[in-house]
Amino acid sequence: MRLLIWDLPTRLFHWLLVGCVGFCALSGFLLPDTWFGWHFLCGYVIGLLLLFRAVWGVLGPEHSRWTSFPPAPSAIIAHVKSLLTAKPHPSLGHNPAGGAMIYALLITLTGLVVTGLIVLGGEAKQGPLAGLIPFATGIAVKELHEFLADVILLLAALHLGGVLVESRLLRENLILTMIDGRKTTAPGTPPPRPRSRRALAVLSGVAVLVGVGGTGLERLPVLGWRPIGFPAAYVKECGACHAAYHPSLLP
Repeated sequence: MRLLIWDLPTRLFHWLLVGCVGFCALSGFLLPDTWFGWHFLCGYVIGLLLLFRAVWGVLGPEHSRWTSFPPAPSAIIAHVKSLLTAKPHPSLGHNPAGGAMIYALLITLTGLVVTGLIVLGGEAKQGPLAGLIPFATGIAVKELHEFLADVILLLAALHLGGVLVESRLLRENLILTMIDGRKTTAPGTPPPRPRSRRALAVLSGVAVLVGVGGTGLERLPVLGWRPIGFPAAYVKECGACHAAYHPSLLP
């Protein structure tokens, strides 16, 4: 019997986050600086996705809620031991080790978004913090942002490795379960408790506030909000190797 465990919003969040983090890693480590406008955009999307997940962890269906996978050290250690003995205990939602990894990923991504906004505002004088962050602060925080980028790649590799190991030991494709949302369960297993009735109303309100706030930023001169852009002549002649800085940085 295959039971629907992961609802559509949770699955969309997961794969959008995978795509955005993957592109940010690609553009941050391998692509030229002219791709940084897209890097920043994906960073904003990651921030919105994290905001959604925080709300959905309270109002979403049973296995998406924070209360369904609390960070319990003893349970995490017990689950890791069961993996080492090749006898993991199946879980309907996140198992203890997987839940701990989710917290680690979300905390690190939050740090990446915050430090990215600081670097963007201080070094490039772009984004909502452009009028608030000194250039020296942006440069200093950039090292922390780059360190967290290395950490998120390590965590992602460990997460994928754990999924592959458990898929083999449990004889169930856990990647597929995050695509169609279904897991194999024993007959008679009760379905997950549904999302709160207030969930869609709260999320709609948050979406409106974020949308209005994002639109209003460009109308607040104190924040120095300016859209990311590169002059065509600069891109053609210099953009392959050099990053453009805002004229406000000139003496």
